[in-house]
Amino acid sequence: MKEAFLGIDVSKGYADFFLIDKKKKILEPNFQLDDTAKGHSKLIEVLKTLKQKHRITMIYSAVESTGGYENNWLNLLKEKGPEINLQVARVNPYGVKQDSKAGMIRTETDGESARCVAEYLVNHPEKVPYNDPGYDLFDSLRRLFKHIRTIVKQKAQLQTKLEKHLYLVFPELLSYCREEMPMWILLLLQKFPTVKEVREASLKALQQIPGISERKAQILKEKAKKSVASVNDHIIARLVTSTVSEILLKTETIKELKKILEKEAGNDGQVSLLTTFIGIAEYSAVGLLVAIEDINRFSSSKKVCSFFGLHPVFNKVEMESLR
Repeated sequence: MKEAFLGIDVSKGYADFFLIDKKKKILEPNFQLDDTAKGHSKLIEVLKTLKQKHRITMIYSAVESTGGYENNWLNLLKEKGPEINLQVARVNPYGVKQDSKAGMIRTETDGESARCVAEYLVNHPEKVPYNDPGYDLFDSLRRLFKHIRTIVKQKAQLQTKLEKHLYLVFPELLSYCREEMPMWILLLLQKFPTVKEVREASLKALQQIPGISERKAQILKEKAKKSVASVNDHIIARLVTSTVSEILLKTETIKELKKILEKEAGNDGQVSLLTTFIGIAEYSAVGLLVAIEDINRFSSSKKVCSFFGLHPVFNKVEMESLR
């Protein structure tokens, strides 16, 4: 049985391919194809031709994980794999890079990168997860989790911007925002964006805002009367309401997406298992799940810790105090 190894270096809109045999002899030097229907069809034609030319019985191929750009090629080869006797894997680019360093290979071109992937398949067959369904299973959940994290960061940036506005329009409110900006402040600023408007608002109007009691409304009125706010014009008022609206929208979006994430991952028994640990709620459990994927990937707990860059120490006294 003659085996061949196909290294694929994926870029935005195209990919480079390099085919070698088990002895790392070049069977086909670098060729490049566009990530289009035409390019995909051409790849299958080329591989069929090369199989006949070199009497290849099995092709082992791999793409590096590149944040999703590799998915189109990966799906194509998974679909056509049985037809042309091909297996495909997604490999860690760090592992490929370290392997090429060990071989003193300088990867300055896409073609050389594709060759490095092919040689990695020959050098480390035990590390290559061919036709692994795990990526398909967790890919969408991982994308959604990353998207939520992006929105959370955007929300934090907007809150920082709003705090700067507060220095101008109602600095006395900042004492309530030492850890996180409370929802009642956001709702207050959405309706009364400057100290002037709070000063002119009735106690009844302030109490209609969720989270503001009669006592708190009186305190806010007193603070507004004595405020050192330096800006009260309609322009800053519009900036405040606009920023608040964006924060509230992102807050609602995060809430909705978290529900979808938890619902989609909820069928996996591993989520329930992870939530049995102290300090891990459902959302954190899903985050761990999409990062770990399959716990069987790790041969020991130490390797799981290394994956996350952690060094946990069991503290019996502390654990007893939590019971």
